[in-house]
Amino acid sequence: MDARTIRRLLLPLLIAAAFAVAAGLLLATGRAEAAAPGDALGLRIADVGDGRVLFDFPAAGDILVHRRITSDGLVVEEESCPWLGVDLRLERGRVRRLEVFTCWSRPRADGAVDLGGVDGAEAAVWLLSVAGATRDDDVGDEAVSAASMAAGAEIGPALLALARDRSRGERTRSSALLHAGRLAGEKAAAGLAKIVDDDDEGLKLREAAVMAMAQLPEATAVPLLIRISEENPHPQLRSKALFWMGQMDSPEVLAHLEKVITGG
Repeated sequence: MDARTIRRLLLPLLIAAAFAVAAGLLLATGRAEAAAPGDALGLRIADVGDGRVLFDFPAAGDILVHRRITSDGLVVEEESCPWLGVDLRLERGRVRRLEVFTCWSRPRADGAVDLGGVDGAEAAVWLLSVAGATRDDDVGDEAVSAASMAAGAEIGPALLALARDRSRGERTRSSALLHAGRLAGEKAAAGLAKIVDDDDEGLKLREAAVMAMAQLPEATAVPLLIRISEENPHPQLRSKALFWMGQMDSPEVLAHLEKVITGG
């Protein structure tokens, strides 16, 4: 049975699983500290007290690319965005709103304190400190996403720690999981597997862990996903593992999917 036939037969399962892929990456209401002890960026932000703050930081690699495409599908212009920025709203030194912008969409600084460019690693550390303190859905998600795109930041372990923190909201934890799988690679495998196997965790978080596994190097991801599809007692997690394997071209994956389809 060839790869095309396997995917055609498995398509109904893949479509059903796709509708259940975790999409929410936010958390509950509350407050986030703008500064942590010894955090120079956080102290500068906290000093503002009330109002808007803007700052920019270098983006990791070419993660943001703008393409202009003609009607016949030809790329006629391509431009990378070398930096990102954050637009904050503070109340009494605490973050109440946090939005990320690109170099193509920098907001006007009217009435805002513009800190200009800051170090990528410093920005990531501060953003994760906000994500680890806030109970605001939008602030938590935006902070994790922004931190994961900062240049020079080694935050894979910190993202995993945030994902394991049960005092955080489920959506922010899911966001941390997804980015940890992308950034930490093989180092994240054991932590992701523990979350998938933990019956005390919520289903959405465990599904996010399965999705994060699919972002690991294929040699690491495939055995983990096969094990889930064969051994995990939860049908939705087994289905998620099959869905993500359906996106891969590994001979080992194709053989496993054929076995699932034929019942062999």
